[in-house]
Amino acid sequence: MTGKQLDQYFQTLIQQKGERALYSIQVFLTHDKAALRQKAVKALASFPFEKIKDYVVPCLDDSTASVKKEAITTLVVTRDEEAKEVLENYRLRVDPKLTDYLETSLKKFGVEASGVLSVWDFTQYINTLVGQEPVQIEGEVSAFQTSTFGANQWVFFDLKDEEKNAKIRCFTNIYTLRKSRISPVDGMRVIVTGKPRLSAKSGVFSVNVDLIELSGEGELLKAFELLKAKLYQEGLFDADRKRAVPEMPQTIGLITSQDAAAYKDFMKVLTHRMGGLDIYFAHAQVQGVRAVETIIEAIERLNSYPEVEVIVLTRGGGAMDDLHAFNDEQVARAIYASKKPVISAVGHERDETIADFVADMRASTPSNAAELLTPHRRDLMDQVSGNVNRMQWALQSEISRRDQAVDQAVVRMERGVREMQYRVERAIQRFGQALVLALGTIERNKMQLDRITYMMNQSVTQSLERYAVKVDHLERYIKSFDHTQTLKRGYSITRFRGKIVSTTDDVAFGDSLQTELADGTVTSAITKIHPHED
Repeated sequence: MTGKQLDQYFQTLIQQKGERALYSIQVFLTHDKAALRQKAVKALASFPFEKIKDYVVPCLDDSTASVKKEAITTLVVTRDEEAKEVLENYRLRVDPKLTDYLETSLKKFGVEASGVLSVWDFTQYINTLVGQEPVQIEGEVSAFQTSTFGANQWVFFDLKDEEKNAKIRCFTNIYTLRKSRISPVDGMRVIVTGKPRLSAKSGVFSVNVDLIELSGEGELLKAFELLKAKLYQEGLFDADRKRAVPEMPQTIGLITSQDAAAYKDFMKVLTHRMGGLDIYFAHAQVQGVRAVETIIEAIERLNSYPEVEVIVLTRGGGAMDDLHAFNDEQVARAIYASKKPVISAVGHERDETIADFVADMRASTPSNAAELLTPHRRDLMDQVSGNVNRMQWALQSEISRRDQAVDQAVVRMERGVREMQYRVERAIQRFGQALVLALGTIERNKMQLDRITYMMNQSVTQSLERYAVKVDHLERYIKSFDHTQTLKRGYSITRFRGKIVSTTDDVAFGDSLQTELADGTVTSAITKIHPHED
């Protein structure tokens, strides 16, 4: 770990743990490396003398000059009279090489104040003069920006006084911002609590912010409107970029507190309406200091699961301050960056949050989110019943149409038979007439007439037999259109969403199929598809 990284580590540790950080810093005071001991002594300057004297005073006798110098500087920074006495007594046993450094440091306590200071000593002297006690400053946020250095994300902004045309530079880190529970936006009026500091490296005077608070009544709503306008301008609310929420998802990601009533309401309605769904639950604090952090972590975690189809972010109602995490800019950007569609179900119907505007769908309550995601099983049954009725009507219409076709074929067949009978009768009639006219030749031609009569009878009989065969074939052809006869022979009809499945391309894995048999219908789901190989 580099010296800069260690400074950042100590600073973050102190901001997060306060005085409890001393236990962690103490470990470095006895480290083998002098550079680490020096950084640890430097970190002690953030605490009052009475809290650190047992840690820093022994460092005046450290084996390394750099650690001794840092101990002297830390005691000066405390501006404590007892610390000054410790340094004055240290004159008696100080290393001669450190005498000048000690005298220069004592000047910062007002002892022998005359003399020339180096630039670094001057910056330390100024920081000593302004003290280490936190101050509160009220003003308007301007030039707000964030930057990432190393492992930390830092926040910079100006605090302006429009009436007096004055401003001061402020900086802090992302953890302080989350602890403050607001998302600063240019134009927002705030009160910052922090320590003044003159940077020796850049010469810039600024305030190291420990806390940011909204100033005055109505500022919370103003902050909401400012952030809303900012994100709207960036396109986070655009309808055309919102993702479609799947119909009847099988796997749902749920983000809320495991102890919240919202969790119970959502699960109760979901179970009542549609059972058998997979719920991936990600616990998050929905209010408090760590709410923003845990909500963002939950969104990222659920996005890492491929099977999750949609994410529900929910909590119950509350005051605007209670809903701060859902009006946070970082949460809004996490929702916007989500690969999965997000449903925001925060508060009651009258509540509006930034998360509602960024989300792909808004639900008025946790229960409403469950209603939007899943249809009621009763509605599904009605839908299935309606589909069955429509299928039965379509089948009956087809049967009726084919019955009409058969009737028309029979009519045409009967007409053909009558025409043939008429022709036969006419032929017989003509034959009778010819027979009367040919009485004189009957005897002579009797054998020929018998032969002709026999042949005609044979022809008529064969014709009738052929028509009988055709009628039989036609009857069997008509019966072949009755699919119930086919089903009785062991066949079946498989449909997907009302359409007959004829090839494996018509279906996909997981599809629900309805197979009609001779004595009923079977519903099944596809687990494997084995197409025939060419």
